[in-house]
Amino acid sequence: MDNLDRLNRQQALLADSTKEIRKIVDSLVDEMSFVQKDAFLTGTSRLDGEPIPGEGVLTGTATVDGNEIVVVAQNAKALGGSFGAASARKILNALSLAAKGNLPLLAILDSTGARVGEGVAMLEGYGAVLKGIADLSRQVVTVAYIRGQAAGVTRMFASLCTYQLSLKDAVASVNAPAVAEAKFSLAKDALTGIGNAIGGSIDFVVKDDRHAGNLLVALLGHAYGQRESEDDPNREAPALSLDSSAEDWISAIVDDEYYEEYQAKCAPSIKCVMGSVNGSPVALAVCDAKVSKTLDAAALSKLARFVVINGASGIPFVSVVNCEGLEDKDQNALSLAVADYVWQISSGDFPKIAVVLNAYGSAYATLCSKGIGFDYTVGVAGGKVGAMAPSSAIHLVYRDLLAQKGNTPEVRAQLENLYAEQNCDILTAARDGYLDEVIDPATVRPYVANALLVC
Repeated sequence: MDNLDRLNRQQALLADSTKEIRKIVDSLVDEMSFVQKDAFLTGTSRLDGEPIPGEGVLTGTATVDGNEIVVVAQNAKALGGSFGAASARKILNALSLAAKGNLPLLAILDSTGARVGEGVAMLEGYGAVLKGIADLSRQVVTVAYIRGQAAGVTRMFASLCTYQLSLKDAVASVNAPAVAEAKFSLAKDALTGIGNAIGGSIDFVVKDDRHAGNLLVALLGHAYGQRESEDDPNREAPALSLDSSAEDWISAIVDDEYYEEYQAKCAPSIKCVMGSVNGSPVALAVCDAKVSKTLDAAALSKLARFVVINGASGIPFVSVVNCEGLEDKDQNALSLAVADYVWQISSGDFPKIAVVLNAYGSAYATLCSKGIGFDYTVGVAGGKVGAMAPSSAIHLVYRDLLAQKGNTPEVRAQLENLYAEQNCDILTAARDGYLDEVIDPATVRPYVANALLVC
């Protein structure tokens, strides 16, 4: 067999082994843009000693919406996409390429886990790949897309990426899924995309590859400021009020009423969305008081991660606060979550803008105060701020009156209104210098747009 025949044979084996994963990659990136790297880098099967064409990993470069990216795609058709020492080398080469070119990374994940027969060589590859993706995610945007199964190192790899996408029925767990389900008596869907999204370890659940591709374009455009809009920055929202929904406040602020919601299935008391204002990307967090008047540990953890991933790109953070405080039955979890969020918001070098509807106690201090680092804060006419929420304060301040008049809902409501009028006036906070302005809610977008220009 001459050299050309040998090459043709190897190319045919490789093409046959990778044809399905190539179709998946091609569906997510710009047409005809994928160029493969390390195509022939190959390990050996521990089962029969035969080479594994492509090593179960497809790597290369492509473009998404015209922007160059690096691609790592596990090929479930080659030994289940399992992880070995040679596949680690191939993945590390791709991570190095992304780091050197300052290019975002797309990782398409579908793997049964580690090739335990390779022993310590595999484990060293494990560690090197985890360090590689951790280092890269500090430098550029990395996106993990879980399509089938992400077990072991593949699950850890996904968690270290900037964003995690998953098909709703894809399975992801650090321990082998069957072991985790049996050992911990987990519900059948606990490890699926939906189950992980509810727990906050998956950021976006997608319907199919087309949905994933569209979301990839939106995420990269957000991170690199590539969304254009002709929406008037001075557009007002006459129907907006203190009683409007969180969705209405979001739509009133962002361009074209368009946004992508981050971790939509986790901690619904805080909505975290990515959009733009006057063409500039913003990260917007809005308390949803219709779900809960307080934020718990899960909400604070979600908020902390949201601040981190957007702050890493210098994207301004806008906090719309309508919250009576921070509460959770699990006080240990709450204290850790609050500490994580405070660390991120106070140390982040990016513009921070707050819109205050109602904010009491620790919610005011952490979500909107100048003391914690907010550059510009506006209060909404009719809103309230104070050291304690009226619903809690009346049991201390008006204890005797409650006993005298009877602790009925009607009496509590009267005393709450009295306490709020005397102690929580938003104009008083503005006069004391804690708010830059008090505004008509209809004008929130113009004020935010102006603040983004000067912060």
